[in-house]
Amino acid sequence: ANAVSGRIKYNALIYDKSEIETVIANLEHLLKTALFETEKPLDQIPVLPEPLVKKLVEEYNDTGAQYPKEQTIHGMFEACVEKFPERTAVKDPEHGDISYDRLNKAANRIARQLRGQGVAPGTPAALVMEPSYEMIASILGVLKAGGGYLPLDPKHPGSRINSILDDCKPPVVLTQGNVLK
Repeated sequence: ANAVSGRIKYNALIYDKSEIETVIANLEHLLKTALFETEKPLDQIPVLPEPLVKKLVEEYNDTGAQYPKEQTIHGMFEACVEKFPERTAVKDPEHGDISYDRLNKAANRIARQLRGQGVAPGTPAALVMEPSYEMIASILGVLKAGGGYLPLDPKHPGSRINSILDDCKPPVVLTQGNVLK
């Protein structure tokens, strides 16, 4: 007789019986699929049964939230500044904890400078920055100036960054001192 048997030991203080039964059912599904669909490569065998995948994707991942459609991203940020000016908005390894108020002041400075350099609604501003407090302040600054930001990864080859900049022709490129050399 062709049969597979086994035992599952588990800590009943952590897992309840129904959770273990689910694990067993998923394991049985995987083994049956692998045994009866031998023409399929292993990387194409579904690990979980379709009903469970559907439940995970559609039910458990239902994380939609309603946002005011008339509100901008920087407008929502400014509402947080008003409510929580001294709370930490960003943790930056180089600059420490940055409050909402401090981040907002930096973004406002950047927005004023960008407007002075011609950034307006519909104008792209490129950001070639490592993830940091400065990057977040710059994104907010571009949005407050009315522009759109074009994020470019400084780890990409210079030729790729230059090609994108040539295509987009942003009037302003924001970067950190240590990024473009």
